[in-house]
Amino acid sequence: MALSTAVQQAITRLQEFYNGNAYDADTNAGGLAEGGHRVNEIPLAQDMADVAEAIADEAGGAAQAKTDAETAETNAQGHETAAQNWATYAEDATVPGGGGEYSAKHYAAKAEDAKIAAEAAATSLQFPVYSTGGTASAYTITDADLTIADGAAIRLNFHAANNASPTLEETNDGNAYEIVAPGNRALDAAEITLGFTSILYFDAAINKWIALGLPLYRLVQDLDANGNKITKLREYRSRIFHGGTVFAVTGKHVVTFREAVRLHAIDASLVAGSCTAALKKNGSAIGGLSAVSVTTTQTETAVNDSSNAYIDFSAGDKLSIDISSVSSATFLEIWLDLEARA
Repeated sequence: MALSTAVQQAITRLQEFYNGNAYDADTNAGGLAEGGHRVNEIPLAQDMADVAEAIADEAGGAAQAKTDAETAETNAQGHETAAQNWATYAEDATVPGGGGEYSAKHYAAKAEDAKIAAEAAATSLQFPVYSTGGTASAYTITDADLTIADGAAIRLNFHAANNASPTLEETNDGNAYEIVAPGNRALDAAEITLGFTSILYFDAAINKWIALGLPLYRLVQDLDANGNKITKLREYRSRIFHGGTVFAVTGKHVVTFREAVRLHAIDASLVAGSCTAALKKNGSAIGGLSAVSVTTTQTETAVNDSSNAYIDFSAGDKLSIDISSVSSATFLEIWLDLEARA
């Protein structure tokens, strides 16, 4: 029987809509990476269920055909061969004299294929988890079924704190790929701690694993005019990251602060190309950060707001970013130099 419009639409979404790239509600609503699985996991599973149910319905029709054939065999021995064909004729071959129809064996096999595909799809929605071996400079995992290709995503539980610029090798693949932070930043030693679990995705454009959710990777300690340490520490936080191709946007990448903080500066960089970033507090431009030129060189830009080298945010205030003048830009990363406020 003909598939319903809803089932045909579900098949189209499975073929063309869902993908392993970074999720963006405006430009890639079907992406599963960068948190997209949280949005698309249930709709994707429902589409798989609808397609599997439709195939099962087809198989039900085949089962009825088998029953009809068995009845014909009972009523007339001369139809024995035909009934046998309806029940067991080869998969993907039409039954002789059956008007172009297929056997029950064919439909049962197709239903089983659909079940296996649905189970595989459901499994693929969960990132596989691996515990690393090897050394702090050269981590290893073993999974002959792991395909290392653009967008591949895994979760790693690290057995040791890292040395600088560590690599990861799947032992069957035999290639050691560097693990980097978003923005293609090389890792410093001990950014990954013992027992830390991170989601990594493979970027074929740079042939590296990009680790997400890394702990804070460096601290900036204030000094007074005499060079003495001030007790309050400032910290760089990886707050804003735009994976893949960067597009001109307004009011995106909004950060809502849960506590009062003071912003002193930002560090911004791209893997390729250039763009202009404008940071705003609650929709108003921040002096010194209203037109930051971002290139492939990580550059610090200080706040200069009303002659102050900082701007204060209260709990609940929002920091947003506008991106313009985009020229072949990819993988935007902005680190915020923040100081906690009482």
